[in-house]
Amino acid sequence: MYRNVIFVVGDRHVDFCNNKGVMRLSTLREKIANDCTELENCILIPGQGVCKVDAENLRIEIEKADCGAVYFKPAEEPIEKKFVHKSKSENVLVSEPYKISDHMFIAWLLVDDHCAEMSDHTTGQHISGMLIMEAVRQLLIGIPTLFYLLQEKRDDYTYLFKRLTIDYYSFIFPLPAEIRISVRKAQ
Repeated sequence: MYRNVIFVVGDRHVDFCNNKGVMRLSTLREKIANDCTELENCILIPGQGVCKVDAENLRIEIEKADCGAVYFKPAEEPIEKKFVHKSKSENVLVSEPYKISDHMFIAWLLVDDHCAEMSDHTTGQHISGMLIMEAVRQLLIGIPTLFYLLQEKRDDYTYLFKRLTIDYYSFIFPLPAEIRISVRKAQ
């Protein structure tokens, strides 16, 4: 029986770690290296700020320490950099989208602590609105590229957004988060 679920978040979310059931990546690594008895029978779930490489290294560290924790590695792969017009992997903010109906798509927010949008956000409590806007922008490039263009045409297109409006209804915290995109019209 598992006694606790702990969300592991990147080190930039220091203030969010004051919440019960949340731990910084570096704190978890210290516990694994020194005394991981506190982690016995815990389920560890990666949140925002834990990149793919960190997640895999963490899985290996937990396995070697044999501390009795169960770690769920994020199953989602980031979308390819070229499909969101990025040159650095850490700046890719979304998973590859899935088509769940004719015009509905779902992807996961995958924030790396080292991405450009996190470099100067100081609250340590929530994901910034500009980062969310950039994640949506990436999907608005990635979805038409992957699902509406012929494969041989994918490298020949650029996109211009005439207008992008986002309404924010609440904060997004550095926990696992999905993004749903509904395409109303495709030309």
